Amino acid sequence: MLRRNLSAKETLVLPPQYSGRLFKSSFLTVASVVTAAQYELWACCGLTLLVFLTSVNYWRHPVHGWRRNLDMLAVFCGMSYHLYTARFVPSGHHQLVYYGLALQIFVCYFKARSSHDKDAASKWHMTMHLVGNIANCLLYMVI
Repeated sequence: MLRRNLSAKETLVLPPQYSGRLFKSSFLTVASVVTAAQYELWACCGLTLLVFLTSVNYWRHPVHGWRRNLDMLAVFCGMSYHLYTARFVPSGHHQLVYYGLALQIFVCYFKARSSHDKDAASKWHMTMHLVGNIANCLLYMVI
């Protein structure tokens, strides 16, 4: 019984042909880290670096467990901080653009989670990585 539970925990969330995409797209976060550093937004930089590290660590071998939980916690904290920070953008237009992109991130996440097609799910998740990092970089430029 214990052996079955251990092997179930080691079952990949996505097969390598799909999880490899997400591992690679995790490196898009480096653009957010560098941009935050360029604008001396150190809290954003640190949180985004944490998201990058936990994402790469998870997607290199995506199984249920502490690495996945840590990645999700880092993303939750980082996204919460960025959503809060966007409230202080001086331009209402830029706020609207950021929150519109944030909404798109949530749409991509739920499309990925609800899809039974692993190919489509990984593409939605990859799009979430792309849109999230575009949103971050735009936010850093206008804070």
